[in-house]
Amino acid sequence: MKKIFLIAFLAIASSLAFAQFTEVLDSYFLMMEKIEEGSSFEEASRELEQNLVQLYDSKIYNVIKNQHPVLNDSLREIKNGIDEHNVISISRGIKHYSFELISIQNSAQKNTNFFIIAFSAFFFTALLIIIIYITKEIQTRESKRLITEVYKSIDEERMRIARELHDIVAQELLGVSLQVESMDTSRKQDIDDLSKQIRESIKEIRNVCYNLNPPTFMDDKDFEIALAELCHNFEINSGITCKFFIDGENLFEGTDENTKLNIFRIISEALTNTQKHSHAETATVNFRKNDSHGIAFFISDDGVGFDSSKITGNLSKLQSGKHFGLGGIFQRAKILGGKAEVFSEPDDGCTIKITF
Repeated sequence: MKKIFLIAFLAIASSLAFAQFTEVLDSYFLMMEKIEEGSSFEEASRELEQNLVQLYDSKIYNVIKNQHPVLNDSLREIKNGIDEHNVISISRGIKHYSFELISIQNSAQKNTNFFIIAFSAFFFTALLIIIIYITKEIQTRESKRLITEVYKSIDEERMRIARELHDIVAQELLGVSLQVESMDTSRKQDIDDLSKQIRESIKEIRNVCYNLNPPTFMDDKDFEIALAELCHNFEINSGITCKFFIDGENLFEGTDENTKLNIFRIISEALTNTQKHSHAETATVNFRKNDSHGIAFFISDDGVGFDSSKITGNLSKLQSGKHFGLGGIFQRAKILGGKAEVFSEPDDGCTIKITF
């Protein structure tokens, strides 16, 4: 790249100097005319000598003179001819000077053409890269927007189902439970057992409702409380000890409600996977700052684990079969503008890390 710009600079300098170089030729022909008209040599050569002095003093000449030694020799020959009043020596120097001047002009034109071609290639390559980058960025944003819309629709549907379960199914079961309790007491044990099953079903439905329709996060403190309650409810329902930590203050400051909802869903999905598959005794949810900016959080367990290297590199595999929950976690991490990583080996537990 430096070579291209050097060539371009020399080409431009040579082109600019060419006009000043031709003044030497013009003054030479003027000198010859004056001599033919009978003027003295001193008078006829005065303008030529002045143009030589101006050319020697010019900045452009000083820039390119080392590139053209023949030019220096011919100018020196012309200057010596003037000093010696030798027209033949001047004419010979002018001849060499003219040939070198033509060579300079041709070289400058070639270098200029090369620079134009090189610059055009560079410009269009850069333009193509920019277009590809912008196109990819637009596609990424559009993909993220569509994924966000899909999960927003899923969350709204979950909320609707939760309301119907709570308002209809749970209430009807509660009514049935009350009716059962008022039945003939001669079969009290059977009635008690059935009533207990119904109340357990109501409890399960309410837990499902809570997971489907989490509380509204009015502020950061509400969100921290909701996360703590999520871990506490998980511990009660699963029998797995669940520890919850937040390392640092004001960790969720400036976090919008949609981001909080996706964080909540990720933790809920990860704990559900722990309950279903891990056979763990302890689970941990830990939040902390991510490299002085952003947030990182971890959901870990001490369960049976699995070979995470076989599935984490294939999103389509994550979104099918028993790893569907992990697929949802990866997608929600993408919505957050971050990434999800899974670290697990057989008999060595599992850790899901989210950074954004």
